[in-house]
Amino acid sequence: MEKKDTIFLDTNIFLSPKRLRELADLINENEFAINDVVAYEFIDVLSEKAGEVEEEDRREGYRRKIKEFPSLLENVDVKLKSLGLDYEDLREVTELMDKKHVEVGDALIYIHLKKLGIKKIMTDDKDWKRLTNEEEVI
Repeated sequence: MEKKDTIFLDTNIFLSPKRLRELADLINENEFAINDVVAYEFIDVLSEKAGEVEEEDRREGYRRKIKEFPSLLENVDVKLKSLGLDYEDLREVTELMDKKHVEVGDALIYIHLKKLGIKKIMTDDKDWKRLTNEEEVI
């Protein structure tokens, strides 16, 4: 059996119905992964949106998406990878933030992917063009 490529899924993929449909087309040939940063960002973004809207039905919609997130990951068989940072990783993160002018979440993800040997990321975040080769960004 041929080993499948692992594609890391950035937070913004889960916020875009169009990108989720594209993800469905990649399921048979690839494995997928996220880490603690993506889980935190997804829940944080939707919690923030829920707090900003006045309509109760929209607020409930955001809350429902948060509650359904673990099942979505499970249904697509997304692997959950814990960061497991050490002091050297943190040094690299701060250097990367300074050199490449990226946010802490992107720097953490980049360093984590490097440690895991994952070479592809599915994202709409333009900062990744400064972090990696374009052919590695889906």
